[in-house]
Amino acid sequence: MVIKNKELFTEDNSNDTTTTTVSAKLANYLSKGSLFLFFFLLLTVNLIALSISLQCNVGSGNILYKIASGMFAFMFGILYIIFNYYMYRIKVNNKPCVICRTNLFELSF
Repeated sequence: MVIKNKELFTEDNSNDTTTTTVSAKLANYLSKGSLFLFFFLLLTVNLIALSISLQCNVGSGNILYKIASGMFAFMFGILYIIFNYYMYRIKVNNKPCVICRTNLFELSF
């Protein structure tokens, strides 16, 4: 094998564009961290809505109604808390639910 062009093996570090600054790395980590924080808060709010839904439907005997209400609450989290619980149960019916601190996801039959 004959090497005709020796310039292929020499490295030129004068215009290295792959190096990034500390601020660019920090911005990258903060953007990824904020994305994870957003999903964590979304999951937390959805779990709180699920807990409220299951706590409010303790007296109803139908398990299918509890599962359907829980699925709706988990999928629509903050909307469920605002519209279904706060606006309807508290403002219209004036019957807030009693939330049990020891058993947050009560699924009694």
